[in-house]
Amino acid sequence: MTRPAISVVLPVRDGGAYIREAVGSVIGQTFEDIELIVIDDGSVDGSAETARERAGGDTRLRVIAPGRVGLVAALNAGLEAALAPLVARMDAD
Repeated sequence: MTRPAISVVLPVRDGGAYIREAVGSVIGQTFEDIELIVIDDGSVDGSAETARERAGGDTRLRVIAPGRVGLVAALNAGLEAALAPLVARMDAD
């Protein structure tokens, strides 16, 4: 993956009811030079799989699953993984 202009960091824990719409919102932007990093914070409802499914193979999506580490640690994992010089934060809901 080339270095995107913006990394969007989206932590989720059991957000299956909302993650499909959240991922679609980011992936569907007219500005396409982005990456979306979904950090699955120990979900048991299939949130990570739903995010991948919604992205439909879009290579701009990456899912990181550090386990149940809490919001701050999940966000830090997303920041560490971000490739872009600018980072945006989004909630799953």
